[in-house]
Amino acid sequence: MNRTVAKVIKNYIQRYKQKKLWYKVVSCLSAIVVFVTVYALILPAITLEDKTYCGYEGHVHSVENGCYENQLVCNLPEDEEHTHEEGCYKQVLICEKIEHNHSTSCYSDLNADVETADKWEKTFKGVELTGKWDEDIVAIAASQIGYTESEKNFIVLENESEEEVIKGYSRYGAWGDNPYGDWSVMFANFCLYYAKADTFPLNINGTSTEWMNQLKECEIWKNKEDYKPESGDLVFLDSKKEDTDNLVGIVESYNEEKQEIYSIVGDMDNQVQEYLCASKDDGVIGYCSMALAMDKFMIVKVEKRSMK
Repeated sequence: MNRTVAKVIKNYIQRYKQKKLWYKVVSCLSAIVVFVTVYALILPAITLEDKTYCGYEGHVHSVENGCYENQLVCNLPEDEEHTHEEGCYKQVLICEKIEHNHSTSCYSDLNADVETADKWEKTFKGVELTGKWDEDIVAIAASQIGYTESEKNFIVLENESEEEVIKGYSRYGAWGDNPYGDWSVMFANFCLYYAKADTFPLNINGTSTEWMNQLKECEIWKNKEDYKPESGDLVFLDSKKEDTDNLVGIVESYNEEKQEIYSIVGDMDNQVQEYLCASKDDGVIGYCSMALAMDKFMIVKVEKRSMK
């Protein structure tokens, strides 16, 4: 009886071990199938990302690549007294390929995502202008929310620390004849231009600081400490980045109870996006009052037209 029970137990243990082994094999095979499938799916993406546009083949001269040949430079004849050894030969480059190491700029497609006025003007084709700058600039800016600078078309610069800085192509840079420049200032100027604020003091290719100084001279600048922003104002923001200019946004709305502003900002993380912050936040530099600008410059525009 005891022998029979022992035999049954022994058989059970063997079957359990076999079953456990089989589970391990199946699990391993499943993992392999998953890996192969995932790799097959991402392989085209990897290949695409590795595509270069510099026009050169990546190549480094080496013996392994067959770029060199040992050529005899010894003038002595080979006989019983002399046998050509290593010193009798010189390694000579015979490869006709250009030696080229791909850098980051080699992966930039300078034809990708390029736009002309015909294309970007379609993005706000449905906007109806009212003739009021403060309303129209917000409408134009809102039509641009979500735009992202090109990740395929870029140039590579070096900062003061000799680190690479990638600058992508943008439609606002293209509009301002500086397609790879910081484009927050150009975005705000773009919105003003297409809002038909053509007598507003634009500064298309200047820095944010230069534009601020210009607006101060025009007496339409407001310090944040003693000002309640209004829809249509320009808000200047600290980008908090060493390699980029400060940011300029268009105030979309102001919540007086919470003292918060919603603004539409260009070139914020390389996008046009809505941004919420306190109206007197540390990152807010100051404002340009669009109401003052309309009082000061739209009157001049009307007077000029009435004189014609």
